[in-house]
Amino acid sequence: MQIETVGHYQLHLIAHELPGNKWDPFIAVFRFDDEAQDFKCVSEKQRAAAEPLGSYEEAIDAARRAGNALVEEITDELMEEAIRSNIFGSLYTMQACFPAMKEHGGRIVNVGSGGSTMGVPSRSSYNISKEGVRGLTKTAAVGWGKYGITVNTLCPLAGSPRYDIFWDGLTDDEKEAHLSQILMRRMGDPEKDIGALVVFLAGPGGGYITSRTIHVDGGRC
Repeated sequence: MQIETVGHYQLHLIAHELPGNKWDPFIAVFRFDDEAQDFKCVSEKQRAAAEPLGSYEEAIDAARRAGNALVEEITDELMEEAIRSNIFGSLYTMQACFPAMKEHGGRIVNVGSGGSTMGVPSRSSYNISKEGVRGLTKTAAVGWGKYGITVNTLCPLAGSPRYDIFWDGLTDDEKEAHLSQILMRRMGDPEKDIGALVVFLAGPGGGYITSRTIHVDGGRC
């Protein structure tokens, strides 16, 4: 089995071995449960090809294609969840802070996604909502700059409890392939790599930086 994480969802790519060196591909969909801090199955195992395939690799590829197609068929529910979580969450927080910041100035750092700037196909609804956050950042930066408010978007790539779940589901070869896409050949540290930049942007040194999208991803994007 292989695992791919897509926003709040996890795709379990499964290949069952059959007699005669044939393989049946399946996919199951899990969603991250904030209360349990773990992924829970929301769609039981579904067959991903009409006929068995000749190798494990072919079966996994078929399951991956089926999983991507499943995610790309965006439903109203998935799109609404992504928009409310990412765009509305950022918007409401900014609106709540604005009266005080209008009087005294301030720093806003929104969280974007490298996956959305690259257009990763399997993250469709998530990408759309994260690009909406970048639009919100740009619009607020233009409108609120006269009040001494800076607004930027940070696109991080770093370890996290949710990422650790994804990482633990990878094989050694998949981990190596994943890290090979990062120029620094390592995952970012949430405090040293990401937090340090946020502190800078929020402090005196960041007072002339606004309306920017900043990737802190070891050169991934």
